Amino acid sequence: MSTPSPAPDVAGASRPRAWVTLAAVVLAWAAAFREPLRVLVLGTSPRAQLLDAALVTGIVVLAIRRRGAMSPWPRPALAPLAVTAIAVLGHAAVTLTIHAVVASGIAMVLAAWGLAGLWLPQRRWLQAFPLVLAGVCALPIGPTLDLYVGFPLRMASTRVTHALLAAFIEGDVSMQTVLVIDAGTRGVQVDLPCSGVRSLYCGAIAWAAATWFEHRRVGARWLLASGGFVIALVLTNLARVIALVLLHTHVGPRPTELLHLPLGMAAFSAACAAGWWLLQRVPATPAAAATAIADGRRLPPLLLVVPLLAVATVSPRASAPTQVAVPQLPAWAEPLPLEEGERASTTAHGADALGKWRVSDPTTKVRGQLLLVRSRDWRAHHQPDACHHAAGRAVVDARTVLLAPEVPVRWLALRTPQGPATGVYWFQSSTRVTEDHDARAWASLSGDTQPWVMVSLTLDGARDPDDAELRSFLDVVGHEAAALARSTDEELR
Repeated sequence: MSTPSPAPDVAGASRPRAWVTLAAVVLAWAAAFREPLRVLVLGTSPRAQLLDAALVTGIVVLAIRRRGAMSPWPRPALAPLAVTAIAVLGHAAVTLTIHAVVASGIAMVLAAWGLAGLWLPQRRWLQAFPLVLAGVCALPIGPTLDLYVGFPLRMASTRVTHALLAAFIEGDVSMQTVLVIDAGTRGVQVDLPCSGVRSLYCGAIAWAAATWFEHRRVGARWLLASGGFVIALVLTNLARVIALVLLHTHVGPRPTELLHLPLGMAAFSAACAAGWWLLQRVPATPAAAATAIADGRRLPPLLLVVPLLAVATVSPRASAPTQVAVPQLPAWAEPLPLEEGERASTTAHGADALGKWRVSDPTTKVRGQLLLVRSRDWRAHHQPDACHHAAGRAVVDARTVLLAPEVPVRWLALRTPQGPATGVYWFQSSTRVTEDHDARAWASLSGDTQPWVMVSLTLDGARDPDDAELRSFLDVVGHEAAALARSTDEELR
């Protein structure tokens, strides 16, 4: 009777070579995705870095606890290889074209998941998909998510709210009123992303965590439940906006401000309750035995390392140098030198007119700084809130103020080491004014090629939006910005 051959010793002499192979693949992955790693992970706030470290630590601990189910060598598994290839090629294409670091960050997470599938059994690999969602949500994708998802949702909810109110309740509520309810000269923002698209962002994290902890099977029923949860989030947010408009119209602005956050939390909680109910209808994943993979096939490590290192050599195209003009302003504006960061961040995306001034208007007694940036590319513009934070000016309060029925501006109450200050900004073309950076971006994304001007003012002291002299000065600045937006390229030169 023959003696059965012993099982291969996974932890034997080949273990060092297996660890070297794994380390080489991980380092090649890090080299290929060095830009999103540098910007989205290492370049974030300490709080975000702590969240990323906790997520990675949890994944490593989980992998060590379940290492018996892992193959010591990468296997030629079709689905993980396909996910890895799509993610890596997508990252290379994004780098060569639009250079969107957030899209590369998502590809980075997907590539890591695909590579993990070469060492994990297929069932465990699929079970780890909620961790992929958590990894994507851990990236600082809030502004990008708000631009490409939040703004269209806000516009859709505004149109639906306007139609419902006009048909059944309030016939004279305009779409502008739905977005910014005007009470005299002050506006109250009723559809901030913290209650709209932010609920989708937080909901995705909660949904991924619930799927993981409840051991729900990722499949067709899970996708249907996910779609139902998204619909619940959108509908509850729509109900929140309608409630805020009715409250402001019939009760007043102050109660509306007080109930803004509670209504947002109530809407999000109701959507989460509906999502939990839907998740319970998804079948659970059967427990998998933690046995080593018996598949003896190996994927040569060079087939992974070489393509990853090849992608690491891909770099974004250098932008053509742009001739930047300095706009001419009246005597109340004294030119100031631009910081290198201000110039680089705007001219890199095609700004053709740029300037900063110290303003001092003896007529209106307004003093402060003014920044104007003209560009056809929306990426040359930004939300000045981030600049205030970077300069050490804390944003205490932010609201939208209507200077005229179709002229909204963003009004910031700032706290600086020297005392209170006021920030005012808006974006202006020859035909339109908006305080919403997403609206300005979507104008370009929708085919609008006319120049836009970003106007950012930092005023000394705490200023009241009702101040007639200040409004007169802002009107003058608006006329200068409109003239700059209408200027031809020849006139700028």
